[in-house]
Amino acid sequence: MWAMNIDLALHREELEGCLHLGMEREALRLAARILRSESINAVAFDSAVNALLICENRLARWVDRVESAFVVLSRRDQPKSAKAMFHFYVSLNRWTDAVRFLPRRPATAEALLFSMWTLLNLRRIEEAEPLYQASIRKFKRAEDEFEQSCLLEAMGCY
Repeated sequence: MWAMNIDLALHREELEGCLHLGMEREALRLAARILRSESINAVAFDSAVNALLICENRLARWVDRVESAFVVLSRRDQPKSAKAMFHFYVSLNRWTDAVRFLPRRPATAEALLFSMWTLLNLRRIEEAEPLYQASIRKFKRAEDEFEQSCLLEAMGCY
């Protein structure tokens, strides 16, 4: 078991290096290997899903692998990886799956936007209204252009 965790850590580090160097095909190969691991942890899972979101144009073919890997995670690691699952399902426009991982209090502009998309696509307008208000408040303090664009889109969608 200990050797498997070392292998998993090495695969994750190699995956991060491949992403940094733009080696997409190798990153996807390593992501697949990590997702198949029986001793997967939240850090490795998040790295693998992140690599998929960056490198893969056809995410739908990864759904079974990602879901299977998530189920293998310990009860303690599953909540830690909820954000990765949320982003994965939002990227697939699978709103009913995404809502299961919806953050209770979205803290970032990106989380507000993804939460807004999810709720609006499910026609849950009343639940989206507090996100609209939070987006307005956060926009007044936002300095980063990416953050501002996420918040503007969240408000505009509402």
